[in-house]
Amino acid sequence: SSIFSAFYNAVFLLAFMIQSFFLISNTGEVLIEKHWRGVTPRSVCDFFWDEVNKHESKEEMLPIVATSKYYLVSIYRSDIFLVAAITRETQ
Repeated sequence: SSIFSAFYNAVFLLAFMIQSFFLISNTGEVLIEKHWRGVTPRSVCDFFWDEVNKHESKEEMLPIVATSKYYLVSIYRSDIFLVAAITRETQ
């Protein structure tokens, strides 16, 4: 179906652009990190967690947060944040 095809293409494109990936607990602890294109400093996780704490609930966190150098794309499920750091925009 075209929906699955579009979803697959979006995931493939995002995976191609990911520089680093972080799994962050609901207390802000980095549980897992993986780097593909250079090492992204953990300070981006501190920045991300500061942004999370600006909201009354974690579900209100915006899915994309821009820093001076990275875009942090996040998903919140089951009290865990999956955060991907990318360095450029795409269409």
